[in-house]
Amino acid sequence: MASVTSQVTSSGSRIASLDLLRGIAILGTLGTNIWVFSAAGTPLDQAFFGNQLTVQSLFEVFANGKFLSLLAILGGVGVAIQYDSAQRKGQVWPGRYLWRSTLLFLEGLLHFTILFEGDVLMGYAVAAVITAFTLRRGERAVRWAIGVAGVLHLLFLALVIAGSGVLPTGNGEPEPLTIYAQLLLDGSYPEQVAFRISNALVLRAEPLFALPYTVFLFCAGAWLHQRGAFTLHESSRKLQRTMLMWGLGLGLPLNLLILAPDVWPELGLYGETVIFFAVRYGFSAVLALGYAGLVLWLLRRNAHGWLYARLMAVGRVALSTYVSQSVILSILFYGWGLGLGSQLADWTIALLFIALCIVQIVVAELWIRTGGGPLERIRKRLEKLGQRVGE
Repeated sequence: MASVTSQVTSSGSRIASLDLLRGIAILGTLGTNIWVFSAAGTPLDQAFFGNQLTVQSLFEVFANGKFLSLLAILGGVGVAIQYDSAQRKGQVWPGRYLWRSTLLFLEGLLHFTILFEGDVLMGYAVAAVITAFTLRRGERAVRWAIGVAGVLHLLFLALVIAGSGVLPTGNGEPEPLTIYAQLLLDGSYPEQVAFRISNALVLRAEPLFALPYTVFLFCAGAWLHQRGAFTLHESSRKLQRTMLMWGLGLGLPLNLLILAPDVWPELGLYGETVIFFAVRYGFSAVLALGYAGLVLWLLRRNAHGWLYARLMAVGRVALSTYVSQSVILSILFYGWGLGLGSQLADWTIALLFIALCIVQIVVAELWIRTGGGPLERIRKRLEKLGQRVGE
């Protein structure tokens, strides 16, 4: 097998470093979602707001929000790659890409409805369309979009923090979320689906609130791609070094702030809320860039092997892997499955995370050998169908 480095620098249709980063991000997302699923039956304030250092705290520092941010950045890279391809072929833009984004939105809608209230695909689809139209207006428009989306996100963040009374607290948790937390453990599968449908506005509040942030990350990813940030060309070395040094050097200390309420309980719920939102919807993006810079730095040093190749396989079937995580975790933790929600110790969940990562790496490799992930195959057929209809 060719080394990862040679694959990354190859002139093929795929940029292997992006598959590698995407694979890491998908498995890293599991490191966040496993705690969400495992908390089934526990009120949200008890599940995610507390004053005790645990194994989960480490996942909060290194995983929560970081890999979703990385996925959004890579999503923007994907839009820019599609744009470049359309330009080379002389195709109308966004043109066919709108059908591709529509499929992503529908996939997210289905994922939300039948499996997981925390789906990110719907928000990514909307951000992808905004980024696509922005790219059509040129590099200056991309920079403006980054600035405008960033300002809007900070305003939204300030409003949410100022009105933190609507956040889940011991006695003031919004009733639908209280009901849903228990329903995940005690309710049947049809009851859970019906609840998600009838309370879609409440359960979809996060992606709506985070849309400016998602657009910011998508446009930033497109901007980075235009500068060759994810290739191993010599001209990209300085930018990648900046991503690594600032991303880790600044990102790690900032994300360690999530532990502050555990160390200083006197910060209170409001202080904990401010830190939580600042880390998840701000500082996480800084560390995500650091992760990307670190991976690219390792690739430049010819760091490769079995694991790198397997992670690239995960990245190539990212959609199937992401959705299959929800299937597996639902079966493990929800009441209609094994009903393990709120029953496992933190260290057990951490070990389960490692085991599931191994399983998904093995399954991804099998999917690649048999022609791709099941959802990727369906997606490809639907894309072709859309092209024929468009013609």
